[in-house]
Amino acid sequence: MSDPNYHYPPDKVEPIRAYASAILGGVPKYDLNQLADLTGLTTSQIENYWLWLGIPSREPDEVAYTDGDLDSLRELSQLINKEHLDESTLQSLVRAVGHSSERLATWQTEAFVDQMVRLKELDDPAARQAVVDSFPHLIDPLSRQLDHAWRRTTVLILDRLRADMRSEKADTSEELPLLRAVGFADIVGYTSLAKTLSKVELAEFLNEKELRARDIVANNGGWVIKTIGDAVMYCAHSAHAGAKIALELANPRPGKIDAKIRVGLVYGRVLSRFGDAFGTSVNLAARLTALAEPGTVLTDQDTAVRLAGDFLFTEMPEAEAKGLGIIRPIKLEDLPG
Repeated sequence: MSDPNYHYPPDKVEPIRAYASAILGGVPKYDLNQLADLTGLTTSQIENYWLWLGIPSREPDEVAYTDGDLDSLRELSQLINKEHLDESTLQSLVRAVGHSSERLATWQTEAFVDQMVRLKELDDPAARQAVVDSFPHLIDPLSRQLDHAWRRTTVLILDRLRADMRSEKADTSEELPLLRAVGFADIVGYTSLAKTLSKVELAEFLNEKELRARDIVANNGGWVIKTIGDAVMYCAHSAHAGAKIALELANPRPGKIDAKIRVGLVYGRVLSRFGDAFGTSVNLAARLTALAEPGTVLTDQDTAVRLAGDFLFTEMPEAEAKGLGIIRPIKLEDLPG
């Protein structure tokens, strides 16, 4: 809710961009000190909030904040007090929102730019201006989609937490807490391939590969952790689910551009933080990917033991992996027939 008691001369008010006021639901009314007065937060807490979101800070006396900003910070203040959030937890929560929101907004706006180029035959600058002009009326439906998708995804995450409670406990406090299948899939010869494609062809190729990888991972009960250049990192709760994903990723259906995929898979303990996964198992999976031949999946001996009887295994030559020493890769394949 707005506060009617604050009024500033025009030269102190941030210039109003039509799309900004339309998206944010109002014009700037408050400076930093006023937000602190009205929310119960300190100016330092508010400055950190914008920093963690990835939004540039403003001068303390600049009127740059809207009623929507005020409402959001008031709610944050209530959450801090109700849940007794310390700074570390608060920072993690806010950075998660900021990082995800920036990627999401970039992805969605670029999708509309691409549509303007393809369907309306605009050049890139004209397409971007068209998106700036038209995007405000898309905010409400897109934000509702985001809210529902977040709720649906949160249910999946809570299901994973329940599954974690039933998994094998770590033997010692030094062991990482979670058992996961961790896989990396990357495109063989990507750098050379990229040089042969136009920017449109490259964008379409990468988009197709990433979307297909995400579909394969999701359909087999896993989840994508992140994309790193041309590589996709994923996790699954069971070694079998991880193996099914790996084999399907390594054998893509034919496309316009012939590209081979290689995959490294390890089932072991990880630490889950910041939406990522860490640990020796992660490092080993990445090293195995680099050793795999095009169109193949490599795993380690411990994971092969977990999968025994359901897949075909071939021992490969020993190799030295930086930071891990000598490793003994095992080629993973589906059983014949």
